[in-house]
Amino acid sequence: MQIDKYKIKNILIIKFKAQGDILLSQPAIRAVKQSYPNAKITVLVNKSGEEILTGLGFIDEIMTFDKSKGPQAASGPGIDRKGR
Repeated sequence: MQIDKYKIKNILIIKFKAQGDILLSQPAIRAVKQSYPNAKITVLVNKSGEEILTGLGFIDEIMTFDKSKGPQAASGPGIDRKGR
């Protein structure tokens, strides 16, 4: 099955781990944006990861996950949406 990369509209990248992992994932996220130029790239990270990714032109939206809020963190007030 062939995927038409121009029809993909949204991509969510989830990265919860340490800051170093988030830092090293930037080239991969950039490559995803280059491969799917019409897609909105959203990255879900912990609060510390938000600072690392803010301002990068190849990320359209950053969502933060607050682990201290437990299971509710993924549905509602535990997720803060930040556009570029």
